[in-house]
Amino acid sequence: MSFRRAGAEATRYRLREHGPGGESAIGASRSTVAIAQPEGATEIARLYANLNRPDSAFLWLDRAYERRAAALWRLKWDSAWKPIRSDPRFQELLKKVGLVG
Repeated sequence: MSFRRAGAEATRYRLREHGPGGESAIGASRSTVAIAQPEGATEIARLYANLNRPDSAFLWLDRAYERRAAALWRLKWDSAWKPIRSDPRFQELLKKVGLVG
């Protein structure tokens, strides 16, 4: 199992165990990672995208953009973003990052 998949599974478990309110606990614990590393915000966004929570995913993608996370250059090609790729906000982000003209 990859680290990415393990993280997504752990997040799903926390949401099942703590219900919808558990999301704030996940965000709080993950935000310390995101503050320490710009790439942390991208990973959190990826988890939310794969949990079919696009609003939370875009919130964290905006944070990653503000922190100039290097992982954003892969947005256009990384299959992990497939769940939110059809959202108009994704196309706007690609433009902001400079991946589309």
